[in-house]
Amino acid sequence: MDTANYTIAAYIRLSLEDNNIDKGKPESNSISNQRELIKNYIENNSDFCNVRYLEFTDDGYTGTDFNRPGYQRMIESARAGEINCIIVKDLSRLGRNHIKTGELIEYIFPFLGIRFISINDMYDSQKVKDTSRIEIGFKNLMNEFYSRDLSEKIKKVKMLQMKKGYTLWYPAYGYKKTPEDKHKIVIDDETAKIVKRIFSMKQDGKGCTEIARILNNEGIPSPGKYRKIGNGSEDRFWRKNSVYSIIKNEVYTGATVCHKTQTVYISGVGTKKVKTKKTERIIVPDTHDAIIDKETFKNVNDGIKIRIKTKKSERNLLSGKIKCRSCGRLMYSTSNKNYYCAVSRVTGNFECFRKTIKNEELKKQIVKEFNVLMNGNSNAEKAAAAAEKKSKSEHRKTIDAYENKIKRLKTDKFLLYEKLVGKEIFEADYIEKSGELNNEIQKLEKELNIYIFQNKNPEKSTMNIPDKLDTAEDLTRELIDMIIDVIYIDKDGKAEIVWKNQFERRDQK
Repeated sequence: MDTANYTIAAYIRLSLEDNNIDKGKPESNSISNQRELIKNYIENNSDFCNVRYLEFTDDGYTGTDFNRPGYQRMIESARAGEINCIIVKDLSRLGRNHIKTGELIEYIFPFLGIRFISINDMYDSQKVKDTSRIEIGFKNLMNEFYSRDLSEKIKKVKMLQMKKGYTLWYPAYGYKKTPEDKHKIVIDDETAKIVKRIFSMKQDGKGCTEIARILNNEGIPSPGKYRKIGNGSEDRFWRKNSVYSIIKNEVYTGATVCHKTQTVYISGVGTKKVKTKKTERIIVPDTHDAIIDKETFKNVNDGIKIRIKTKKSERNLLSGKIKCRSCGRLMYSTSNKNYYCAVSRVTGNFECFRKTIKNEELKKQIVKEFNVLMNGNSNAEKAAAAAEKKSKSEHRKTIDAYENKIKRLKTDKFLLYEKLVGKEIFEADYIEKSGELNNEIQKLEKELNIYIFQNKNPEKSTMNIPDKLDTAEDLTRELIDMIIDVIYIDKDGKAEIVWKNQFERRDQK
């Protein structure tokens, strides 16, 4: 073999999990030992005389995630044709996700013309014809199981720390971590006074929305802005929910509240964080200084429970249909079923309508405009028949549109694969983009199935629509869904009703 321009890349990884193992950590997994093993292998292999040696290292990165800086640099060099052979100590160093590791060995490396060697597994792609051997797939699978088992052990350690009242994450607004012990928190005087003020205002009868507006008007940084983690409008200002979450957080009574979420492992995909049930959460009292005494906390939260219970009622007739023209958000309904823009109540940054839209006035406007629309047709029966025919046609068009979108996405996925084979994109980009395409395809297929199920008989959608509405009492939720797409409220409080396609005014065509 001509080694004049031959380049070997040694990939070395020390797992984050391995780093957490103390005396029991295998010495052979250390960075230095992996490097020495690979160099000895090269020196004792006659195929690799006078070759160029490159090294890519990831120190403290888990094998289940391929978003590692050293690995990414190696793949970029491989794409650029700068690497002829990749050598690792064993398959687990390359990765502990058996699906992605299998893709690399069976597809990516062969496409790039790269020889792959795993020393301890005695695997050399140049000397093995079938790269999808059962033993290689089995070892990759076992590596993934090992990672999951190790993750479970670490999780148990963290659970024990939680039960001891340790703070394992960023402290709640109003607290900060102590420099002496990162697992302990102390009161942050700058933000604790805001927390006390929020509870005080709540005791005085102010609502969460009113409290948020007061804090925004005074220019007090929201929790997201204070931590400098917000990058969107949601984090720039105080909201009703951010105030509510503080009032409901037992950490302010001196208790440590843990295990609000848990990570669920999905084989071949990775991990997903989900909320835990309240009964599964860990609450350890008196682990740090309280900002709010327990009696005050209970009284404030009992008041919230009463309000929530009394506000429960049947669904509003127009809920989900009314939007603010300025900010584009859905408007909320009050206890008497009138509507308001939540953004206008907590900040003055948007030109939103700042008052309440009366529900009864909206319903009267719907009746009036609906009757004008229906009377504008020369023949009500013909109009209904035309609407029925159009409904069927639009039903078919909707299905065709979904199917065409799905077909285009599948074509895009095939073209993306061709780019991978043609070395036009990086492997990391291929995995990311193909995953996005798969998610979009699955989403559209689900939406299509739901649409077909809900519209088995589209011709029935216009049969119960009356020619005229006498009063607002004639309006039903079913009718609203049939005829109205959305109702926009502008900054002056004027309502614009956007009708479903089959009920557009004829004079607008």
